[in-house]
Amino acid sequence: MGGDLARYIGPVARHLLGDPNKALSSKSELRFGSNGGRSVDLAKGTFYDHEAGFGGGVLDLIRRETGCMNGSAVAWLRDNVDPDVLAPDSDRKAIEATYDYCNDDAQLIFQVVRFRHADGTKTFRQRRPDGNGGWVWNVKGIEPVPYRLADILGSDPERIVFVVEGEKDADHLAGLGLIATCNAGGAGKWRQALSSHLAGRDAVILPDNDDAGAAHADHVARSLDGITASTRVVHLPGLPLKGDVSDWFDGDGTVRALKELVDAARPWESTPAGEVGPADPDALPLVWFDDLKPDASVVDFVEGVLVEGGLTVVYGESNVGKTFFATDLGIHVATGAPWHGRAVEQGAVIYVAGEGGSGIRKRIAAFRERYEPPAGVPFAVIQQSVNLLDPAGETAPLIETIRQAAAQLSMPVRLVIVDTLARAMVGGDENSGEDMGRLVGNADRIRDETGANVLFVHHSGKDRARGARGHSSLRAAADTEIEVAKDEATGVAVATLTKQRDLDGGAEFAFRLEPVVVGTDRRGKAVTSCAVAPLDDAPSSARISMTPREKLALDQLRNAIVDHGETRSKQRNIPANVSVVSLDRWKRRLEGADLLDETNRNNARAQWSRVKRDLQSKGIIGILEGYVWLTQQAKQERNTDETSEINVQEAQGRAKRMESPPLGGSPFRLASAGGFASVEQCRNQ
Repeated sequence: MGGDLARYIGPVARHLLGDPNKALSSKSELRFGSNGGRSVDLAKGTFYDHEAGFGGGVLDLIRRETGCMNGSAVAWLRDNVDPDVLAPDSDRKAIEATYDYCNDDAQLIFQVVRFRHADGTKTFRQRRPDGNGGWVWNVKGIEPVPYRLADILGSDPERIVFVVEGEKDADHLAGLGLIATCNAGGAGKWRQALSSHLAGRDAVILPDNDDAGAAHADHVARSLDGITASTRVVHLPGLPLKGDVSDWFDGDGTVRALKELVDAARPWESTPAGEVGPADPDALPLVWFDDLKPDASVVDFVEGVLVEGGLTVVYGESNVGKTFFATDLGIHVATGAPWHGRAVEQGAVIYVAGEGGSGIRKRIAAFRERYEPPAGVPFAVIQQSVNLLDPAGETAPLIETIRQAAAQLSMPVRLVIVDTLARAMVGGDENSGEDMGRLVGNADRIRDETGANVLFVHHSGKDRARGARGHSSLRAAADTEIEVAKDEATGVAVATLTKQRDLDGGAEFAFRLEPVVVGTDRRGKAVTSCAVAPLDDAPSSARISMTPREKLALDQLRNAIVDHGETRSKQRNIPANVSVVSLDRWKRRLEGADLLDETNRNNARAQWSRVKRDLQSKGIIGILEGYVWLTQQAKQERNTDETSEINVQEAQGRAKRMESPPLGGSPFRLASAGGFASVEQCRNQ
């Protein structure tokens, strides 16, 4: 972007905070709010919120007010502030031309602006009216329309519509008495929605003379196929490389010559999408819009819960049962037995016991004692921590171990459980984006090279509403998040699907940890561990009725709380130890997600009032004194699920019977489930 960011503080503050308080502002300082509670120092390029005791620079203001982080804040700056303001003095540019795009009612909905730079180069930006005589420098949420739409609608339907690559060319042809149009953004930016405006017309596409022009012409023709009465692509003769129709007319081209070329052109015929574009072997493969179909290839090997090759995080506070939960889930995958009434496709499981093998041995003993699984369960343990932080750590040996296990078992390793995430990144900082990124990158490598789902057992932070502990990049990367929480009064634990990327979220699975005698110690006293007992009398799983817009609004609130939640226990009537965010912050999230109609203030105001009222009336959110939070009822929003105890006979029938495989040759020493005999005291970890 260039230049000193401090210079942008004024326009950014006005955009985000509105008009300053003129009575309290000066040439060097802007004050916002009736009492001037927020100030902007124009000389220093800083802001300060006197009420909250928080301040910073331009990007800090953008992050605070919009929720945009890191590079997203810079992108927001580019998209929302006049580009001439953003340009350094050495790169000031002048508006050379503007091109109006109007809707069916001839109302201006956005403009393409052509800038001329001091060095003679040109660039293009798009902007839309803000309703107050100004401009918003993006077209987010605007339905695309073709250029010069009024000419198309007002012309004889028998006349040809020429499709060119840019507004300058369309204007040139219009000046010659022809009907011409194009799309905003140039080559490659034609949208299917534009094609409907040419329905029943004869279309002629005039591509620029380069690979991008040829690919664009083919893309437009594909989009028009079956919509126009006819479509022809005419390559103009004698064009220089990268030349366009304006260049052709500036040379020897005439309207009569163009008509002759059109009459001689054959109708366009579809060719396979893979043949479109330059023949350069380094070109990236394209899949065209019409060929994009819903991905039915997602394999959920635990129905509705775990996906093949996914990244899963099971998290919760200490002593709520998350390790028992993960172990129980893993054994069901290894046996293929139904889990909480959900179908399970059998696969091998490798459990990385980062805190040592003693605990997992005892939990296996408790499971075996309670449920009597079949012999030869393909569940193995690595009885040591594995370094997944460093590129030169133990990722490669773990991958090789997984491959060897799959080969020896003649079945895929579907699940790799890493207990705990902290032990897998010893020496790293969970709150560091760089360190968490390295861990996630190594987990991705395991998934990519083995096809296994990698499941981290992790701790939640001090504030449960913020989810799993550590940097937010973990949650962003996860395909599945499962929070385990326990009611200390009843001893009932509930695992909630708090995130699903490709499946439906919200389902809950209730269970209790039941003591099981697994042996005696050297003094002859009984030693117990725990086994997971699914509960049939789980809390009601009926889904709260919400509209799609309400669900999206609730997702935005959850994200805002994760990023910016704080406790306000000193404020009367706001629940203690519950994360809240300001209503303004939630509203900005909704605006950023296009859930409020930014083009009509009255509509936006009504939508904002409705979503607050409806979610509060359903008991999903609480609102007080300008703050909003999630209620316990919101935690219970879920899909209907049936829970039941494990049917041992069905588990035995579905499990693959085999003798314990000889896995000692793997880079990590594996202990198979069949050989466990140790015991432990029942500890709710």
